[in-house]
Amino acid sequence: MKKVIVVLMFLCMGVLVGCDEVESIDGYTVTFVTNSEESMDSITVKIGQRITTPSELEKEGHSFLGWYTDEELTDLYDFDEAVPSDVTLYASWEANEYTITFSFGYQQPVEYTYSYGEEIDPSIVPDVEEMVGHTFSGWTQELPTHMVAMDLEITAEYTPNVHTLYFLDLDDNILKEVELQYGEPIFDVPLPEAPVVEGLHFVEWVSPEYLWFMPNEDVYLYPEYSSIPYTGDQYLVWNVPNYPYTLDPGTNGSSDGGDIINHLYEGLVREVNGEIMPGVAESWEVSSDGLTVTFHRGVLHQGCKNTKNSVYKL
Repeated sequence: MKKVIVVLMFLCMGVLVGCDEVESIDGYTVTFVTNSEESMDSITVKIGQRITTPSELEKEGHSFLGWYTDEELTDLYDFDEAVPSDVTLYASWEANEYTITFSFGYQQPVEYTYSYGEEIDPSIVPDVEEMVGHTFSGWTQELPTHMVAMDLEITAEYTPNVHTLYFLDLDDNILKEVELQYGEPIFDVPLPEAPVVEGLHFVEWVSPEYLWFMPNEDVYLYPEYSSIPYTGDQYLVWNVPNYPYTLDPGTNGSSDGGDIINHLYEGLVREVNGEIMPGVAESWEVSSDGLTVTFHRGVLHQGCKNTKNSVYKL
């Protein structure tokens, strides 16, 4: 009888101990290892329940791939299943790729692709092409040693070259000099007063080439004079659709300037109502083969008559 009582007592104690162990398990703990600067608190879920997918994390220069149950990141955790036991979940990340673009001169841009944090080869910086009228002064930013979390556009910077605009007299003495950058308008420069030459009238400042903007070299301007008597300022008002680039018959190639030139300059001959009439030349002769035209004396230059009965051939 005593043996039976002792056995029953042990059985009751075992049942009580078993009950305490079951009641002590309220749920399972889920621990998160983010593998980033962000941290997440552990959570406890009841037995048989599952957890919702956590909000997506952020990590500079990376894209989030998911949660894994092992540090090697080979076993993707299934959030649709109940938590089986205490578990540690590890965040997996993939480095983003970014582009480095070099833009310079007239050449096509050069691009390179690197993953975030990857070491950058310094030799990828291209050789710089020369740009007319400019000198290379550097890049807009330095090339980093490792790839940053953004695309980079690195542009070559050029400084316009500076040259001198000289105003000279007929003896090559400097009257005025102005420094201008390449491409700056020459016609905006205040003009000096031209020296007085007895018997001649100052017309304008001219250069060997008709220049509007500063070239990649020094420019020399000389005063041009005329022997035509000066009778005071006279103006010709002409309505044209566009501002003519030049009124020089030798360099003009546009209809805007050509229309005015036809009325400003006298040719060897001129056309009136379809008939060829004398112009600068008083008369002319055509050879029998039609290849040579001989023009006889007339008003040749700036109002001065040719007094030597010269013959001009084309």
